[in-house]
Amino acid sequence: MGCDYLMRDIDSWQAGQPFDKPGHALDPDDLSPDRTQARELTSPYGSLQYCVGDGECFVCFDYAILADNRVALHSVVHSEHYLGELEYVLVQPADAVNVATGLCEQTVQWCLDNEVDYNSEPDYLDSDAYSFVHAVEHALSKLA
Repeated sequence: MGCDYLMRDIDSWQAGQPFDKPGHALDPDDLSPDRTQARELTSPYGSLQYCVGDGECFVCFDYAILADNRVALHSVVHSEHYLGELEYVLVQPADAVNVATGLCEQTVQWCLDNEVDYNSEPDYLDSDAYSFVHAVEHALSKLA
């Protein structure tokens, strides 16, 4: 779950869930006093909990389970010249593990395409791309 406390403008509400303009789910329990802003539920770069790369270039992941049980999966790429979103998807719980696996496979391919040695990471990066998948799977098991 995200740990970035930057507030985002609320663009819409869907079934009690606020969203920003790009469609990212926001935290309905962390609103500004005037209820026009909320914290984003995912923050891959803020937490650096699930990362793959070599310290110079890497991809980090985060996820959140929304109130309606949909799952937000988010990946961000960081390199010397670029910091930006790689993927952000909202999926049903039944699809979340497969989609998370696909994001990890996409990341491994990104590392190969960009000659990033994801096996020589510094201590703060986790070289096991699939730890993210396991975390999503574990969180979903608590829903049942």
